[in-house]
Amino acid sequence: MRRFGKDPGARGRLEGFGAVAALSILASGCAAPGPTASFTVDLRRSAEGVVAVSAEFSEPGPSPVVLSSFVQPDVLRIDGIRARAGGRPLVIEASNDAKGFLRWQVSPPEGGGPLEIEYEARPGVVEMAKMSGPSGYRIGYLDSTFGLFGARQIFVLPTEPRLPAKIRVRFEAPPGRQVVTTWSGTGGDGTLALDGHDVSRRLLEGIIGVGRFETARSSSGTFAAHAVAELPESLRQSALRRAVSLGEFLSDRLGPPDPRYNLILVPKSPDGATITVTPATGGFGTSLGPGLPTRWLTIGRAIGQAYLSGWIKDLPESNPERRILEAMPTYFTADFSDRDGWRSKRAWLDLFYTRTADLDLEEWRYPIETVRREWRTVVALDHLSREMTEHGLGSLEELCRRTLGRSHRLPWDRFVNRDLPPDLRTRLQGWLSPNPHAFPPPGRPDQPEARVLPPPPPIPRSARGLQRIDIYMGARTFGLLEQCGCKANQQGGMARRATVLKQRLRGGVQAFALELGDAVPWNQNAPGLDSQKVADSDLALSLLAHAGVRASVVGHAELSYGPEFLAQRVARLPPGFELISANIGVPGLRLSPVLKVRSTRPSVTVAGLLAPESYDLGRSLEFEDAIAPMAISEPAAAAARALRGLKGGGLTVAAGPLGPEPVLEVHKAVPDLTLIATSNYYNFDEQPILAFERPSSYASIGMLDDTLLVLLHSDVYALIRVGLAVDERGRLAGAELEAIPLGESVPDDPIVRRRLNEHYDRLAKEAGLTDRPPIGGLLRRRLDATYVGASACSPCHAAQEAQWKGTSHASAFATLLERNRQGVPGCYACHVTGYRQPGGYHSIADLGLRHIQCEACHGPGSRHVASPEKGSIVRVPAAAVCTECHSSEHSDMNDGNFDTYWARIVHQKAAGEAPRVPAAPGR
Repeated sequence: MRRFGKDPGARGRLEGFGAVAALSILASGCAAPGPTASFTVDLRRSAEGVVAVSAEFSEPGPSPVVLSSFVQPDVLRIDGIRARAGGRPLVIEASNDAKGFLRWQVSPPEGGGPLEIEYEARPGVVEMAKMSGPSGYRIGYLDSTFGLFGARQIFVLPTEPRLPAKIRVRFEAPPGRQVVTTWSGTGGDGTLALDGHDVSRRLLEGIIGVGRFETARSSSGTFAAHAVAELPESLRQSALRRAVSLGEFLSDRLGPPDPRYNLILVPKSPDGATITVTPATGGFGTSLGPGLPTRWLTIGRAIGQAYLSGWIKDLPESNPERRILEAMPTYFTADFSDRDGWRSKRAWLDLFYTRTADLDLEEWRYPIETVRREWRTVVALDHLSREMTEHGLGSLEELCRRTLGRSHRLPWDRFVNRDLPPDLRTRLQGWLSPNPHAFPPPGRPDQPEARVLPPPPPIPRSARGLQRIDIYMGARTFGLLEQCGCKANQQGGMARRATVLKQRLRGGVQAFALELGDAVPWNQNAPGLDSQKVADSDLALSLLAHAGVRASVVGHAELSYGPEFLAQRVARLPPGFELISANIGVPGLRLSPVLKVRSTRPSVTVAGLLAPESYDLGRSLEFEDAIAPMAISEPAAAAARALRGLKGGGLTVAAGPLGPEPVLEVHKAVPDLTLIATSNYYNFDEQPILAFERPSSYASIGMLDDTLLVLLHSDVYALIRVGLAVDERGRLAGAELEAIPLGESVPDDPIVRRRLNEHYDRLAKEAGLTDRPPIGGLLRRRLDATYVGASACSPCHAAQEAQWKGTSHASAFATLLERNRQGVPGCYACHVTGYRQPGGYHSIADLGLRHIQCEACHGPGSRHVASPEKGSIVRVPAAAVCTECHSSEHSDMNDGNFDTYWARIVHQKAAGEAPRVPAAPGR
């Protein structure tokens, strides 16, 4: 580690941005290394989010010098790049290489001498989400108080004619701040010195933290954790303690790091986004929030894999030893989590098993599959450890610690191929093969068969002595006001829901309506809270109340924005509508634990329940941060408290997003429940311990002993009616299930239709949004140009313009006007050109860029209009340009019919000549 600055005691995620490709280029080398590169990195403009870099490259030679970014433009943003030699300015031409990396060609200096480069870098990159603005992650950040970013985000290097052989870096820190990095180097004057054949790779792997840091070190001195002072004191101290303990715990089982390891911890950015940087062999940097399990599992994985990187890198993907080594950090971090008290090892293993039960191990090319492969291997290792103990070999932990007492290397090759008993070796090889053998859930010797729930008795034809009650249920609407209308036969929407409920609740049978949670807006690609989501959530709950819904359980979506959002929702609930939860405690907020329905005979009491471990919406880290200030009790205990002694006075119901194990625990705690209703179908599918004898498409129903269990998987698409027949003592005599699809045949409720239109009108007036450009980024990065509109293209491309006018693209904005969606950002982003790009569509006043014009497919045209030459425009766009908008949610286009869609819009090159067609997305 290197530290720069005056104060004493100073102290990822980049997949998809070209990091792996960049390092492979550097590892192979572009030419024989030669010159020295010296950088001065000025961080004193951090208040502007700017890093000023000046560099000097020796021995440039007589040929042009090519500088490369080694990453995509979204990761490295360069302004004002200038080149000089001998005091004379040189010409620079900017472009992108075949991988999309930025490159600058500098004309050769006359008369020799070193090449001087100056530029400004802005490392605060935001991960994009289609049509939704910021997604909640920043790949680097810098302001006047602190910063965290990767070296890839500020350095450019000469690749032609040669890579540097020596690199020197000097930092100029802001007053009162220090710079902490993950590099190992020499020099005591505030200068980093890197020498050797791989200096470029080592430079770009570095992680840089800026601020006032507090540092804690391991007893061996090989691990250090640095927490920036802006973190709250209690959080900072607990994190430093946990980090050092975790680093030593892993070192004791995996071997010490080489070189030393540095963990850099900073707060989230002011807008609430998590900051994270690609883990490196020398360290990792990430935001620290109050949530524990997911963030610290990620940190432990990064630490452990860095410890083992020297052993892993030379092993082929298919080698079982590599599979084991890659999984060991997660395996032991789960063990540390158990001992440190933030999540039990069994809970981790159950989660890993559930999330990988359907894993195809041949799908290794996707990063998410790589992580899931590790998780599946972790479960296999747990089975192996238990069976090793039964064979008298000791556990995996005992083996590691015993081996490290004699050697610095874990001999997994010998262990797997020779030391394991033949039966264990065969089983392990089967579990880790490309087509793995099945293995049981964690901690269980055999795979148990799912308990199959029989259907309930039908409602008797004769109602004598019985009471009939209908419960109308919905779930997981996620605040959807209505479907976009881009596809035919879309189901769902508040206007249709209101029509059905108003009619049904006025029927002759006693009835009430209930939502099982997740009724507020949620998008896993854009979890951040903005004014539109607040307005949408208020309107969604108000429209549910208007339709006759009595209450909604507090679900995972309601918790995902944190306690303040939940308190605001409760404070602004419409009359007659409740948010209920029997096991959620929020400081300063009292939630109703139950809904009491006294209008039916017998009365009905519904307890709202939620299990955090059943969370399945994505963005676990943000969810854990959001619920950290809340007190969440076990659903089973909460159900027993809320419903104790009520059975004799009416029907009792437990409802909410509960997975199969929480359902069984609730049933065990309150065995005389009339009904358990859950919407957590994902975990029922992934954790098959309960199954239904007669499952159906929108909902399933079955008897769990004497309790009726209803599983909803209708989401926004349908309402579910559960019909009950009970005797005078409240005992269930029969039940039935009806799914009511909310299709186009259901008319809109006129009051809801009017309120929706008023809402859209308000959005149209407030169209000056602040979200970043999600549409068109692929094309803009390639061309580095701005949008000019189709009118600038037509003088040279009249035939193509005439053909375009006959396509649906030419009237795309008209469909928004027909549905009054022109002010909804999630809609108009794909019905205009260059949405929020330089020179592109920004508001409804940009009439000239309405519809899907030329530049939506061929890229911004300012450079092409100025100089119509090859390379200044995209002749045939990649399929990825199409799928930015033609996603499964908004289009029927898929891999199989891509050519048909393409034929509708492509320009014929000449009479009888076939057009060029890009490869479909999945080919």
